[in-house]
Order: sequence, then C-alpha cells, then structure tokens
Amino acid sequence: MALANLELWLRIDAVARLGVTQLTALIEKTGNIAALYDCSDQQLTAFGLSAKQITSLRQPNTKRIDRVLRWLYNPRHHCISYFCPTYPEQLRHIDKPPLLLFVKGNLSCLQGTQVAIVGSRNASYSSQQHAYCFAHYLARSLTITSGLAIGIDAKAHQGALSQSKGLTLAVLASGCDIIYPKQHHDLAEHICEHGALVSEFRPGTPPKAGFFPRRNRIISGLSQGVIMIEAGLPSGTMITAKYALEQGREVWALPGEISNPNTKGCHHLIRDGATLVTEPQQILEDLSLCPHISTKNEKNAPSCVNHAQQKLPFNPMLDNVDYAVTPIDVIAIRSQHPIAEVLTQLVELELAGLIQAVPGGYIRR
Repeated sequence: MALANLELWLRIDAVARLGVTQLTALIEKTGNIAALYDCSDQQLTAFGLSAKQITSLRQPNTKRIDRVLRWLYNPRHHCISYFCPTYPEQLRHIDKPPLLLFVKGNLSCLQGTQVAIVGSRNASYSSQQHAYCFAHYLARSLTITSGLAIGIDAKAHQGALSQSKGLTLAVLASGCDIIYPKQHHDLAEHICEHGALVSEFRPGTPPKAGFFPRRNRIISGLSQGVIMIEAGLPSGTMITAKYALEQGREVWALPGEISNPNTKGCHHLIRDGATLVTEPQQILEDLSLCPHISTKNEKNAPSCVNHAQQKLPFNPMLDNVDYAVTPIDVIAIRSQHPIAEVLTQLVELELAGLIQAVPGGYIRR
C-alpha cells in the first residue's frame, strides 16, 4: 500500500465506531477513500457520521500516525486494509472484521489454509505434548494459527516451527512491536522468520484485558477450524470456541482427565456437538485434505501419546496422582505398593516431567 494512501487509512481507522460496513457505504457514495476527506461537514453528517467522528477525521493524532509510518519502513512490516486483495478471504466474512491488519513477517502465509490450536495457559504436561504433536503433524499441510500465550499456544507454535518448512501465525492482543508475554520474545522472532505476527492494533499499542477477546475472534476468523486442547469453564479458550461456532468454523476438542478442571471446557464442547479428536490425521480428513488413512499408513503416522509415558514400566502409578495436591500416603494406599517403591516411581515420574513435587505431595503436570 502506498504511504499516501496508508496515511488516509490510518486516519480512518482511528475514527471510533466506524466499521467496515459503514465505511463501505461511505466509499460507495464518495467514490474512493480520498474523496471522503473532500466532503464538507454537512455532507459527512448526512452520510451518518457524528460530530465526534467528523472531528476525529479532521484532527488526527499525527504522532501516532507517524509512529506507524516509521514502523512500516521495514520491508517485512506490512499494513493491509479490508479492501486490499491481500486481505485474508476467511476474515472478510466474520462479524465486524478489522479494517486494518498489521503484519510482521511473511505476508503471503495469510493466504494459506489455516487451523487454529488454542488452550489453557496452565495446561498439563501431556496436553502441551499433544499441542506440539498436532501442530508438527498438521504443519506439513496447513498453517498453524494461535495466540502466542504461555502453555498450549506456545507449544502449537513450536510444533509447527519444528516441521520442515512449517508455517505459523501468532495473533496478538497488542501491537506487533510489543510482545506479550515478554518471555516469548525469542519465539516471536522465530515465528517472524517462518510465518508472521498479526494484529489489528497499531504498533505501540500495549496489551489490555479487553483486547484478548478481540484477538480471539481473529484467530478463529482466519482459520478453517479450531482445535481445543484443555479449556476451563469459563476461559479465553472458550471465548475462541464461541467465536468459531458463530463464524461457522469447525470445532475439534481433545478429551482429557475428568478430574482436571482445565478439561471441563473441552468436555462441554464435545457434549454440545464439537468433534472429539484424538489424532491429527482426523483434522485433515474432516477438511478433505487427505484420503482416509489406511492401516498401513496409520502405523507410520506419529502418535500423540507421550513417549515418556510409553517408556515407563510403572505408568499405572501416574493414575494415582491427581491434578490437585496428592499426599504420598494417599498415593501409596491407592497403588497398594510399599512407600519405598512408591517414592522410587514418583521420582522417575518427576524426572520424566509428568508430575511435580509440591508442598504436601505431588501434582500431575
């Protein structure tokens, strides 16, 4: 987009409550975006703009606009409007699509077929492994979209990046120059090299609580469907599922341990009609991106079972540890093994990353 046109779009984008629908009607009446600025206040009022909107249009915050223009001097920084041919087609058809999208990284990857993987920030170890596994497998055919959050989101991005030529998009609740959480700065840079950061918020915009639901509607809006891996009730993940259903997207949910409160959302979705999924191949089949996988191919397909669990000879001991603090004597009673043997197995499980020692006992990760 030419800088002259871009400045006009940035001024328009700053006008409160001026959405794509109203703006489309305005452009139809004036002929183009530039002609809108030539209209008198009386004409703009007749077109339905309020006095406050007209003032905002006439008196833009030039410092904020200049900051965005400086950010865009980098050739890997982009801004696309709803009316640009490069605007993602999937996103055009959601309720209240963003007028502008700011992109850092590979702009072309927005055009690929996307699937979102989202879930709890406090996800269990096994669920994080599932997110990584699903993303790694699906990134051979799809772009993996998520929200750069701690937990499932991060594992989904990492899984996609671990695939040769895998692409992933991170949708932010801040400007593309402000990474949240801060500890994901390196991950964000890696994503930019093999995908992109995407935001409807201008560079320099810090994250706010109200921005995360807006981000979630874009995550689902960009995607053909959303894979839910651990979701509490209520949670941001469930907000994403709500948007996905409203947008007519597929919703897949992984079942989990019934004693884990972070699986209640997924079980709720499955009960209400979401597709239960246990293997990533199912996603490709549901999207008609591959034929039904034969038994021979299934043997070669990666399993989402945690390899650490497969190798442990005493895996049943894990079943005696809850997601809440479980005292050692309770674990011994449940397992019906001597304390000495229980302690040995618990240490091995902790070294495998499946449980964690805490005051009062152990918890599952």
